[in-house]
Amino acid sequence: MVLPQLPQDPASGAARSTRTICEMLAAVGFEVHALGTTATERQQKTTALAYLAGLGVRPKLDPGHTKQRVRPELSFLSRNVQYRLLDTGSRGMHGWQQVLGRQFDQLFDEEIRNFRPDILFTFGGLPGDVKRHERARRQGVRIVFSLRNEGYVTPGFFDEMDGVITPSQFLSDFYREAIGLESTALPLPMDLDDVIAEDHDPIFFTMINPAPEKGLMVLARIAEELGVRRPDIPLLVIESRGSGGRLITAGLRGGFDLRRHENLMLSPALPRPADIYVPTRALLVPSLWQEPAGRCSKRIFTM
Repeated sequence: MVLPQLPQDPASGAARSTRTICEMLAAVGFEVHALGTTATERQQKTTALAYLAGLGVRPKLDPGHTKQRVRPELSFLSRNVQYRLLDTGSRGMHGWQQVLGRQFDQLFDEEIRNFRPDILFTFGGLPGDVKRHERARRQGVRIVFSLRNEGYVTPGFFDEMDGVITPSQFLSDFYREAIGLESTALPLPMDLDDVIAEDHDPIFFTMINPAPEKGLMVLARIAEELGVRRPDIPLLVIESRGSGGRLITAGLRGGFDLRRHENLMLSPALPRPADIYVPTRALLVPSLWQEPAGRCSKRIFTM
């Protein structure tokens, strides 16, 4: 039995990878409960119910609005994983913990008590996360940490973990050299149903997540040059942590206004990567940091 703690965030590689691993475990017979929130790394543009409806999911709704249950709670079964989510509304990825941390702690403790998992498969290192790890450990639960970036170099953080997995040998080597951590590198988990569609109508040059570490300024200049020199080439930018507004601002800081180019189109984050790849002719990945493991760069297109 596995109890992963994860947010439902299509923009988060850590969340998507962790969720896919849990779905794979469920597919081979593990009993998996997933506890998380609806908070994302991007600005909310739809409600959680609307987003889930787009995936064909009709969750059971506990409306909350009580002293102990302030916010709504959603529960549903998807791909053999039993989900229970705290609807955090417009609050961001980390901001919900100070306001709604007590309600989430109640959900967490209920799952530990009632489900009695063998393993807590988790990520996140905020104080609230650490306290939940400690409570689970006192109940005899083994802790496996899903390590997806280079932000956990504080000595001692992993001392009480029963296992740590990474998405690449590069990241495992990085942590071994930085803090002496021994971890297990597993290839990035991908469900082909999520990334491959039956139809392919290649139109756009596509870039996902216009954030600084993903090449925001490089993309802004590419968009400007295409708009001026090759306006016949359509450029599609998919929002994630980085937004369309951030891309426009980057251009303005560089001395040009991307809003004047009709070949530049913006899209909000999409639930399934396949929905991004269907109209993509070429995928632009101008990453400017050390990628722990690039999910997008592993996708191969037929032109």
